[in-house]
Amino acid sequence: MLGDTYDTGNGVAKDPKKAERFYQQAAMQGHLQARRELGRLEHGRGNMERAKRHWKISAKAGHTLSMEELRVRMEKGRCMFTGKPCFSKKEYDEILRIHEEARNEMRSDARERAQQVLARLGHL
Repeated sequence: MLGDTYDTGNGVAKDPKKAERFYQQAAMQGHLQARRELGRLEHGRGNMERAKRHWKISAKAGHTLSMEELRVRMEKGRCMFTGKPCFSKKEYDEILRIHEEARNEMRSDARERAQQVLARLGHL
């Protein structure tokens, strides 16, 4: 949340360096959304390999938004900075398989009921 706060400047002076530092700290502690944000920052700098590495780590841990980042790159086919393929179909399929396995391991009836309740309350 601190990374987001400094990234957007919501309530504090916008500070991209602080935002990145907080995202890094959170990612090192296993926060998957922070890992996705690091990928977004790297992508914005033109560091597609580093961006892809961040998204792969969190996607393989079951983070759906990171998997979506990779899917979008797969559909576009080529990296906007290099003009080369972002990754192969085989690599993408392997990441997707691991992502789905991680998501399946997290499934439970209690979790699905809780998500339904949260969705009805407008929290999802």
